[in-house]
Amino acid sequence: AWTAEGLKRGIVERDDSSAVAQWLETQGWVPVEVQKCRVTPRANASSKSRGGIKSIDLIMLTRQLEVLLRAGVPLVRALSVAAEQCQNPRLAFSIDQVRRAIEGGSLLSEAMEAQPKIYPEIFVSLIRAGELGGLLPEMLARLGTLLEYDQETRERVRSATMYPTIVIVELCLAF
Repeated sequence: AWTAEGLKRGIVERDDSSAVAQWLETQGWVPVEVQKCRVTPRANASSKSRGGIKSIDLIMLTRQLEVLLRAGVPLVRALSVAAEQCQNPRLAFSIDQVRRAIEGGSLLSEAMEAQPKIYPEIFVSLIRAGELGGLLPEMLARLGTLLEYDQETRERVRSATMYPTIVIVELCLAF
């Protein structure tokens, strides 16, 4: 967000304040102040929802970017559209940060790699492969399929373990 003085505020996930300042400088920004943010318990959710980002949100982002890029929309504009339409505010903010990093000269994979709590390593690796091979829309399609398969597998495992769990709980209550 821009303030009246022309300053930019945002959240960057790094190990310490010096790493944040160094990253900002590589993006062409001059850090005025770097503060540590408190992470709320909800924002630091389980690995199932990658820091408050559900897998379905990443699937939707992947599919949306794929469609927009195949339609000939430039990457920066596609990211702007994705951020505007995203239902998850944390993911929308992350997409906006990625867009800004790309405008600053970073690759999509580099911008996403800077946010490991949002974008899994496999996600970033496949994006990088798509960028290097010039096949980003095709790689996004494969990534979407992979994420959908992963989600479906998790749901199958969850439903398969539901009945035995209920039986064991009932047996324990019976004893």
